[in-house]
Amino acid sequence: MLRRVLPLLLAGGISAACLDDPVGPGALRVVSDLSTDSLIAGHPGEALPQAVRIHAVTSAGTPIRAARVEWTPSGTGSHIQEVSNETDAHGYASAGWVLGTQARDSQTLDVQVSTSSHTARAKFRAIAVPYVVTRVHLLPGGADTVRLSDTVRCVLQAEDPFGNRFPAPRPSFVSTDTTLFRVDTLGGIRVLRRGAGLIVGSVAGVADTMRLSAIQVVQRIVTSVDAFRFHAIGQVASDSVKLIDDRSLEVKDSVPQVQVADTSVARLVQVHPIVLRSSANGTTSLRLQAGTVVKDLGVAVAQQASSVELTPASITFDALNDTARVTAVVRDSLGVPLVGPPLTYSSSDSATVVVGGDGLIRSKRNGIAWVTAHTGAYSADSVRVTVAQQVASFVVQPDSFLFEALNAVGMVRTGLHDRLGFSLLDVAPSYRVRDTAVATVGADGTIRARGNGSTWLVMHAGADSALVGIRVAQRPVRLVVPTDTIRLTAIGDTALIPGTPVDSLGSPVTGSVALGSISDTTIVGALGQTAIQARSAGTAVVVFTAAGLSGQVVATVSPTPASIQAGLVSQGAIASVSLDSLMPLTCRVRDRNGNIIDTMPRVVSSSAGRWAGGNCGALRARRSGFDTVRVQAGGLEAQVPIVLAVRAIVSSPMGNFLQFDTLPTASSPWAPTVRRNSRGEFEVYLAAWIEAIPGEIRSDLHRFVSSDGITFRYDGVVLQHDQDLCSPQGSGIENVNIVPRADGPGWRMFFSAGSFVCYGWQVFSAVSTDERTWVKEPGVRITNGGTLPPDASVSPPWPSGEGMVTEQLPSGEWRMIVGAYEHLVPRENKFQIIEWRSPDQVNWSYVGPILTTRDMPAGGQGTIYSPTIRQIAPGLWRMIFSGDDRFLPGWRGRIWSAVSTDEHSWQVEGELMGGEQTRLWYVSLADDRLVFMREDTGDQKRLAIATVLMP
Repeated sequence: MLRRVLPLLLAGGISAACLDDPVGPGALRVVSDLSTDSLIAGHPGEALPQAVRIHAVTSAGTPIRAARVEWTPSGTGSHIQEVSNETDAHGYASAGWVLGTQARDSQTLDVQVSTSSHTARAKFRAIAVPYVVTRVHLLPGGADTVRLSDTVRCVLQAEDPFGNRFPAPRPSFVSTDTTLFRVDTLGGIRVLRRGAGLIVGSVAGVADTMRLSAIQVVQRIVTSVDAFRFHAIGQVASDSVKLIDDRSLEVKDSVPQVQVADTSVARLVQVHPIVLRSSANGTTSLRLQAGTVVKDLGVAVAQQASSVELTPASITFDALNDTARVTAVVRDSLGVPLVGPPLTYSSSDSATVVVGGDGLIRSKRNGIAWVTAHTGAYSADSVRVTVAQQVASFVVQPDSFLFEALNAVGMVRTGLHDRLGFSLLDVAPSYRVRDTAVATVGADGTIRARGNGSTWLVMHAGADSALVGIRVAQRPVRLVVPTDTIRLTAIGDTALIPGTPVDSLGSPVTGSVALGSISDTTIVGALGQTAIQARSAGTAVVVFTAAGLSGQVVATVSPTPASIQAGLVSQGAIASVSLDSLMPLTCRVRDRNGNIIDTMPRVVSSSAGRWAGGNCGALRARRSGFDTVRVQAGGLEAQVPIVLAVRAIVSSPMGNFLQFDTLPTASSPWAPTVRRNSRGEFEVYLAAWIEAIPGEIRSDLHRFVSSDGITFRYDGVVLQHDQDLCSPQGSGIENVNIVPRADGPGWRMFFSAGSFVCYGWQVFSAVSTDERTWVKEPGVRITNGGTLPPDASVSPPWPSGEGMVTEQLPSGEWRMIVGAYEHLVPRENKFQIIEWRSPDQVNWSYVGPILTTRDMPAGGQGTIYSPTIRQIAPGLWRMIFSGDDRFLPGWRGRIWSAVSTDEHSWQVEGELMGGEQTRLWYVSLADDRLVFMREDTGDQKRLAIATVLMP
């Protein structure tokens, strides 16, 4: 950038004055806007962006014209262009300075200005700053071979077309292998692992590449053990190995060479991790080597006895003084035999068996003993030796059993003898019943009947056995009924007949239950031969038989409430009903089978008095609001959330004509708005249309005031229409809404105004500090989408202002609900009720429709407008609005109502006011007074009023 300074006197000479000398007395001075004390920045081989200009003047500041100017640049390839060789009429001269191509050269420009007797010089200095990148050079910050922990930084130099090198502007660096190197934005290189890769530096699409290698030098080998020790042949042992470099970092991608000195003692199974397997007793060494680094580990194999195996595993004697021999084998932990260890034997019970040094065993008495072999400090094993005399014969009494009841018992007696006829006192026979479903037997020979049938008792004693016959045949003796009454709590419930025949010990006897008779089959009916089913409430006697025995039971059917179904029969989320009419609530009580039972559910009274009555289906609406209907029956309760809107009640379906004192002469009232002012008075604002010129009607906004809401007096003009008919308010003003002003004290009035011939109808505003004198504000509040002066008028697509309601939301934002056209393209020629939003009452944004003719029933599908809203309960609002079917023959205007819980989604209640011989227009509400336009057939449009109640 060229440095700008105040004009300087660069150089000059002093001489005597001559009459023909243009300098005259004094000296020649050269003045320039460029400082000779600073470097001028430019680019190699390019002209400076600003020409060098000098000003030749006398010491008194008088310009010198036609002075000779010489320009002398220095620097390789430096030259001047567009040169002024002498000063102009004002003493100025200039030249374009093209800098040399070598940035290292000294760039100067000598300027000499001469007259016939005076000379002055100036010298300018510049610096050539390269910036065009044609090549780049990636320079390493160190050697191209680095260690894993080294820090490396690379530098990218740029070169312009003239060979000038300079730091690359905004360079970028990247590694071609990000698993090997990572490069930051400043060229810092982080080495991640060993290997070689490329680093690429680039700027402005020009790149250079550098190859970089990362190495590690192993310094030591680390293992977790210094020796391998084996205690069995074939045993496997392992150890991890780490290579550590000279920077104390692990070399993760290399393993050492491994070699076993004597492979007859141990063999290498795996290198990494190291796995060895023992082959024979002895010692050897294991060498690990990585380059010049060596580490030796010891290896020792010494078998140790782990078990002694005796053969056979067990011995059984069936006679005393019998003999048998055992043999022993000693093994290590992997089962490899040890050669020639000495053995000794011992008996755990020498009174039962004795054993000799050669392993010979002899029985002495009945019992069990253990024979154990020992070999020095090695482990031992044992052989189980059993001495059990064999039974040769036994005697059984009785030889058969007969049982007539389940769980009946009997005892079998036996006597046991050996083959020589001696009793075996310490041996008991074993008992087994072939079919345990018929009978079971205990260890002492006790037999117990379990089920009807026949089977055998089998007895074993040694090699001998005996059989005893068993037969079980139950005999019923009585009929057991667990309850004298069967209680059924739901229609359709079933129950089995509970009678059961039993034997003498109370066990059930197999036998089918058969229904005999039912005293009243309308209460319970037969369900097959063994069950009954509830049909209706009541009591019946059921007679039945089983196994030849007879019994009876009482069946009682008493349906019990299991669920309550309660709900509203309504066309929407809000139940809109007339005062004292039945609420659309239905209730059904069902038993657990889903049958409706004849139980009248009770309804808990409303704490807010929203309904009267205590039974479901007999509740009468009393007051609007949110509530919960609690329906109770048989200890159950169902809760039905309800939003109740008791419909508005008007004093007359068409209202009465409004009483007022006067209107402007020859005027016709239109579009009234009623409100209560801050003084408690009722005010009616309306348009009074006057046909001043044939075919041209215009209106101002007028006000009427009343202290009782019945008789109104004229209070004058509030706002006047524009004088120019073709202006935004040229035809007239109507439909107002007044709210406290958001941006200052006082009130703001929103009003509808427009011109029938230009610009259309839309919403404007005015402000007042006394609520009587109003001043119009500039601008449009709710636009109709058309143009405004000075632009030419076009047909506006979306007229607006057919009645409006304005309120402030809890968030502080303002909402206006207004009669206007919906923003559709192409437009629909219907007024709808539209929502707009504003942060400040001045600037408004379209939100969209909240109620349209698409939501209306027949009679209101032509157009709807003139909304007025009242909160009738916390969180519940009612809108009263005008609507008609004007596109149909013989159409009528009516007044309608709708309700909402959020003032956004509205549920139409229906027609509030209207008649077949009357059209009702423009409705407005203040307290309980509705003011509107009424046009009876054959009559003119007149102001009307009605009283409305909203319970």
